[in-house]
Amino acid sequence: MFVDATDAELCEAAAQGNQEAFAELVGRYQGPVCAVTFAATGRADLSEDLAQETFLIAWKKLHAIEQPDKVGGWLTGIARNLARKSFRERPVASLDEAADVRDQTQGLEERAVEQQTHAQVWELLRGLSPRYREVMVLYYREQLSTPKLAAQLGISAVSYTHLTLPTIYSV
Repeated sequence: MFVDATDAELCEAAAQGNQEAFAELVGRYQGPVCAVTFAATGRADLSEDLAQETFLIAWKKLHAIEQPDKVGGWLTGIARNLARKSFRERPVASLDEAADVRDQTQGLEERAVEQQTHAQVWELLRGLSPRYREVMVLYYREQLSTPKLAAQLGISAVSYTHLTLPTIYSV
C-alpha cells in the first residue's frame, strides 16, 4: 500500500498512527540505521538494539519532525546520538566480542579465518575517525549510490564525496 509513497507521505501517515506507513519507513531505513550504530559500536548485537531503540524514539517523535522528506538523515541522527550515549555508558567491544555468533557446524578453520578477517577489517575501521568509519560501513553494507547514501546521512552529495575520497585513499 505504501511502497510508492514518498518519505514525507509516510511520515505524515505514520505520525497519524498508521503502523503500515511506519513499517515501510523502518524497511527503508533499517539498514542505514544499523550501519551507523555498527560503525560506532563494532557489535552487531548492540547495533541492532540501538537501531530498535532509534525506531521506538522515532515512532514517539514523528509528529515533531520538521523536514519529513529528510527522514533518513533524522533517523541516522537519532541512531548516531544513541550510539554515542551507549559508547559513554558501555566500553567498546573487544574484537573477539565483535564477531557474530556462527553456526556450530561451521568448520573451525573457516571460523578462524573469518574471525581473523573480521578483526583485521575492524582494526582498519577503528583507525578512521567516527564519521569516516560511518561512511565506509554505510557504503559497503548498503551498496547504494552516493546521492542515496548522502540523503540517508542527511548531507549533500558533495559533502559525502568529500568524506569518502580521503577515506578511500587512506585505506
